[in-house]
Amino acid sequence: MLGFGNEQAKVKVEKKTDIPENIHNAYEILRTILKHFDSEMKITTKVITNGKISDSILSLDGDDAALIIGRRGETLRSLQYIVNLMIQKKLNNRDQLISLDVEGYIEKKLTHLFQLSQRMETKVIKSNKKVSLEPMSAYDRRYIHRYFADHNKIISESEDFGRNRHVVLKLKN
Repeated sequence: MLGFGNEQAKVKVEKKTDIPENIHNAYEILRTILKHFDSEMKITTKVITNGKISDSILSLDGDDAALIIGRRGETLRSLQYIVNLMIQKKLNNRDQLISLDVEGYIEKKLTHLFQLSQRMETKVIKSNKKVSLEPMSAYDRRYIHRYFADHNKIISESEDFGRNRHVVLKLKN
């Protein structure tokens, strides 16, 4: 204090890891879109890991955020689809998709899909029969397929068309 008894301080500085290109591009695209809506939403990045599945999520928070969800999440999914198309075109890569979230809506959905996948995994193995899930959106089906992608006992397939499209789980031959 006041220069008496002070000691040399050692300061350790670490470089933060670089932001993945898909997240950086998604942030810039989203910021541009939100400017056109005259919206002052805050964008934060989260990485959610449920078991072996990891999702990069950009979360939107602000006064108008609930309007972006839309009916049953349709507006949010559409915005997410547009942002992902733009990222794919810019990066020429289909594997680095991001998810958009508003007020924890998608985070809750991903947790629910993870728990559903775990329950259905147990059901298929115990019953030794195929299990058909309820019809769901392409986004939800994709999550289920990702969960079972490297599974050593179960395969997942989508069946039917349009609003009746659903996932079927069955044991590998």
